[in-house]
Amino acid sequence: REALAALPIAQHDNKDFERSWQRLLSLAPAERSRLSSIKSSIVRSRLALGKADLDPDAHDLCVLIDRRLPELVRHELDDLPPDDAGRRRKVGDLIDLVEQFARHCGRRRESVSGGDARGAAILRRRFEARLADHRDGL
Repeated sequence: REALAALPIAQHDNKDFERSWQRLLSLAPAERSRLSSIKSSIVRSRLALGKADLDPDAHDLCVLIDRRLPELVRHELDDLPPDDAGRRRKVGDLIDLVEQFARHCGRRRESVSGGDARGAAILRRRFEARLADHRDGL
């Protein structure tokens, strides 16, 4: 795992991802806007995480996005129940799961792209400002 993390994770044309996504969109046309937002979040995360050198967690998420997510969507959609209510429920559950995954990737993307460093810098400035206030009183 560590050896893999030493290499940037190349972004490649992921036809499986696109096929799975189009199929999900076709089964949930009322969720088009939500699915569009989820997809763009996943794509942004994939781009950022693919540049995260020496980060095994980022590598794992890239593998999930590239391989496991399309596989999950394909299998879930292949196993839909025949009745409309069951299909709607299963597709809704799948969309919820993919959305949770996208949120997780987004949080991870922020920590890789400096979200945590930015927060740390803000906190450091607040501390320094408070310490400066105390020095003024001495």
